[in-house]
Amino acid sequence: MKKSNITLRDFISKYVDYNTSCKLWIPYTGDEGFEKQLVFGEYSETQEKKMETAMEWQILKGEVPQSKYLDCTFTGVTDIYSDKIDDSGVVNLTVLADNVKEELYQPKSITKISNCIID
Repeated sequence: MKKSNITLRDFISKYVDYNTSCKLWIPYTGDEGFEKQLVFGEYSETQEKKMETAMEWQILKGEVPQSKYLDCTFTGVTDIYSDKIDDSGVVNLTVLADNVKEELYQPKSITKISNCIID
């Protein structure tokens, strides 16, 4: 695989439109030849699973686990999925895990709000 000179941060900043949903993939050579591993996000209580996608702005702001890969080498777009019914879509991006930085992921602290009524 040819290595590019662009990082995931640069690619998203320059070429991905605002509010675009992204999936992040790490390519590797496995038993079946060339394969990709999905980078999961945080656990969603409402969907009862780890999130597969993140908005491009969440990645750039460091709000999701995928942000740890911002300084990694961008290798390409595997495909773009688009749903004509609700205008949703997902851009599938691949990066080399060559410069993963845990400190780039800065999750927001979650504060619970009670349902109390104050008179």
